Amino acid sequence: MSDVVRPEVDILMATYNGTLYIKDQINSILYQSFKNWRLIIRDDGSSDGTLDILQHYARLDSRIIVCDDDLGNLGVFGNFMELIKLSDSKYVMLADQDDLWINDKVETSLSFIKEKERGIVPILVFANSILTDDSLTKKYGYNYNMTEPPSLHNFLFYNAGYQGSGMIFNDYLRMKIFPFFENCLIHDYHISLVGLLLGEVHHISRPLMLYRRHESSTTLQNIDLQSRVLWFLKKKTYLYTPDLVKYLNVFFEYYIKEIDEEKKALIHNYLRIIDENNSIIKRLFAIYKGGFSLRESKAYLMFKLILVK
Repeated sequence: MSDVVRPEVDILMATYNGTLYIKDQINSILYQSFKNWRLIIRDDGSSDGTLDILQHYARLDSRIIVCDDDLGNLGVFGNFMELIKLSDSKYVMLADQDDLWINDKVETSLSFIKEKERGIVPILVFANSILTDDSLTKKYGYNYNMTEPPSLHNFLFYNAGYQGSGMIFNDYLRMKIFPFFENCLIHDYHISLVGLLLGEVHHISRPLMLYRRHESSTTLQNIDLQSRVLWFLKKKTYLYTPDLVKYLNVFFEYYIKEIDEEKKALIHNYLRIIDENNSIIKRLFAIYKGGFSLRESKAYLMFKLILVK
């Protein structure tokens, strides 16, 4: 996509059957204090009238562009990847269809990433968010409670990636995102990993949006603490999955020449940990040697690995 005058920020929104909250989200973007943006939306085949709502907003504001293609249903990952291909702005932000942005989210994110930029280094910044219920009335706290800066050590076992809808990244990082690989189902993770391995990742601790956790996502709120802890400790997929292991091996092989030696050593240790052919002693030693952590705790990661070995 190209215009005579490019907007400074492209906001990319992937939608699917989002009539319930999509108006609130688009309105929160329209009310942003920073105005030089373009909202590019791709609907993934909604059947509930979402597309009609999007086209209505596009007629009202020329900054809103609704994609028209014959690619069909791509899923969340494919939808966002297709949107990123369409962007040509200096900075990119991602938006989910059901959040609510605080009115200076774009301005604050843009100012922050500009402070961190240097030369042609790929930069990724992600902001905090406030967890809420569907109606935005109950607040469950912050999505992140980080006391350490983002790093490979404390990321690799956090396999959901940093929250995509909290991200802003520059064009140098955007150019590194492709190709993406099979077996990665989460765009957040892929973009986060590109930033950590090939550039820099920074965190805005202040929350810049309200993040709805739907009923299916808040089930654990309704069970007792002991059951919640046992579920969390035993949940093997929180460490890694077979698909994730396949994806990472392809990813590391493709980018190996662009990764510095310190990060290569870290990756080597990480692959030893997730290789179930290695003894538990070797895997625990690799955690200790590599300085890895989960939820900023090395002991917790070791304990969890023992439980799920």
